[in-house]
Amino acid sequence: MDSAKAARTISNLGRLIDRDEALISDWDATRGPRRLLPNGTYDETPRLSKAYLKADPRYAAVKEQPVIRQAFSRTFIGKVQQAAHFPVARNFMIYHSIPQDCELGQPCNHWGILDEADWYNHPESLCLQVIAVQSDFVARGQSGFGLVHMFDEQEPQELKITTTPAYIFQCMKPDFSVIERVGYTVVCWRLVDSSPNAEIKWMDQYGRCM
Repeated sequence: MDSAKAARTISNLGRLIDRDEALISDWDATRGPRRLLPNGTYDETPRLSKAYLKADPRYAAVKEQPVIRQAFSRTFIGKVQQAAHFPVARNFMIYHSIPQDCELGQPCNHWGILDEADWYNHPESLCLQVIAVQSDFVARGQSGFGLVHMFDEQEPQELKITTTPAYIFQCMKPDFSVIERVGYTVVCWRLVDSSPNAEIKWMDQYGRCM
């Protein structure tokens, strides 16, 4: 997507998020797939695909807080990020190989884990860098950083994470189960975006900006 189209995309994101039916007649690269109707015809209503997020990562918070199960504390997340050698932690790169084929806001099973040698060889894919820790370590409930609480629910009220998820998380619906299936639990993640003025923001496993 060229800079002119990217600028138009950014200026209109708020409107498009709130209006799924918005008409986007000239953004072919970011159109969502057509829906086949029961009568054999196609629903031609233009919708954005997940490829849209590559051009316009948005970190504004959504209005509603989703159901949060067991979230890591902000302090624990920061410690894991900064630890040079934390034996139970690992960096992953997960990717969505066909973002143009999936509509914004809809879960899908097109996510996979990239081998480290291929981390930067998929410019057309939607890529997320993920920091995760071993799930059996999480089950023990001890942070590994002295008095640092592992979970947000253990924190005093003034230190709890109160922000809501970012639009990008709600729209992208990343499938972190691909990491869970290899024995790890997501601590935090970020969108890999090589555009010149891209914001780099880390989020917790529920898409809340840190």
